[in-house]
Amino acid sequence: PNATMTVRCRQDGAEFVVEVENAGDFHPQGPATMPGPSAESGRGRALMEALADQVEYVPAPGRTIVRLRKAIRRSGTRR
Repeated sequence: PNATMTVRCRQDGAEFVVEVENAGDFHPQGPATMPGPSAESGRGRALMEALADQVEYVPAPGRTIVRLRKAIRRSGTRR
């Protein structure tokens, strides 16, 4: 089946925000875990949560928006 996904990126103050939107309802159950090395799928949530400062799942009618936030580090600053 044909599926449409929309990806939006923007700077919001001192954060970089990425939003991924697609059709369907997604409600994460439990913490994200990385599957074993031979698994062919299932790494998405674990990678997003490991790399982003915040991951938010926003339900909307007939679709889901996943919003990732990452602080922008200025060169020469430590965090």
